[in-house]
Formats: sequence, structure tokens, C-alpha cells
Amino acid sequence: MDGKGIFLEKTMKKDLYFLLLFLLIFSACGEESPVPNSNLYIKFKVDGQEIFYQANALSPSLLNYDSNHKVYNAALQVIAPGSNGTKDFINILIRSETKIQTNLNYRLSDGIQIGAFTQPKILFTYADEKGDIYNAVILKESYPNLDIKDEAELTFTKIRDGIMEGIFSAILIGPVSSATGRGTGIKTISQGEFRLGYVESNS
Repeated sequence: MDGKGIFLEKTMKKDLYFLLLFLLIFSACGEESPVPNSNLYIKFKVDGQEIFYQANALSPSLLNYDSNHKVYNAALQVIAPGSNGTKDFINILIRSETKIQTNLNYRLSDGIQIGAFTQPKILFTYADEKGDIYNAVILKESYPNLDIKDEAELTFTKIRDGIMEGIFSAILIGPVSSATGRGTGIKTISQGEFRLGYVESNS
């Protein structure tokens, strides 16, 4: 395996660790419903095509402080109605040195120090209707000699009374395969907007 393949594999393993961590926390919080199951959604454009997912209040987003890594997290996960979990979903994880707040533009490329490593401030994963997965999980400054195009931005406009709202955009790379690694295709996410329920938890 060449150097590029090795760093992609390591990055995917870090991404998988954080996604598994939050899936476990989601499952622990899933029985709570902080808001009515209505008017919750996430919508965005993928290469100009509009995508709309109705969200479920029984699967809320999460605000969390990870005391082990001393990082504040916001995890947004929406699976489209009718999906079997392998397609039509979006997962966004924001990591911050300070408490997650509104009217602050979080960017993947800003990076965050977690332990001995500088990692992306945002991990962004999207699966389309065919189940092809695209993501933005690599920090360009960590690999200055490679053509890294990963980018994601998100701003919360409201975090109050069990409801979070905001806007986002991203440049994703893929498809991602456990057998062949990550492809070189690009998906542009634009005009992203969400209104989701959330719960708070500490770990």
C-alpha cells in the first residue's frame, strides 16, 4: 500500500471511531423525544439537485462534552424515511475547543487539536440514493503535498429549547469503499439548511 493509501486508511479509522462513539450515545438517548415529531428536517443540494430528509424526533442530534479528549461535540445524523441505513443519510460531526455556539462559522479546514494530532474540525459523510458514500474527513494542512479538496462549513443559527437550526455546505470526495479506499469523485453540497431536535449528554 502506498503512502496515500496508508494515510487514507488511518483517517478512515479515526472517522469510524468517532462515528461509532456517537452512534452508541444516540442509541442511549434515542428513547427521549425532546420535541414533537413534526417540522424537523435537513435539506441541501448535491451538485444542484435538491435533497430533503424528514427528521425523526426519536433520533435527535446530540450536544456532548467529551471529557476524555476535552472536546465539545455536535453530532447531526439524519436517515431518510424508508432508508435501510446504508443509503440516503447524512452525518455531520463538529468538534470544538469551546462550547458549541450560534453565529460562529465552523470549518473543517480550521482543524482542532485532539491529543497529539491536529484533526478536521468537521467530519462530514453523505450516502446517496444508491448507497455510494462521499465524505470530507481529511485536513489539508496535514498533507500539504497532496491535492486535498475536502471542505465543510456549518453555522448554527439557533440552539435552544431542544431545537437546533443552521446552514452548511461541503465538498465531499468518494465513493468510499472498504475494499478500494476512497475514490476521486467530487460531490458539492450547497444551500444546506436544517431544523433538528437535540439532546445534551456528557461522556
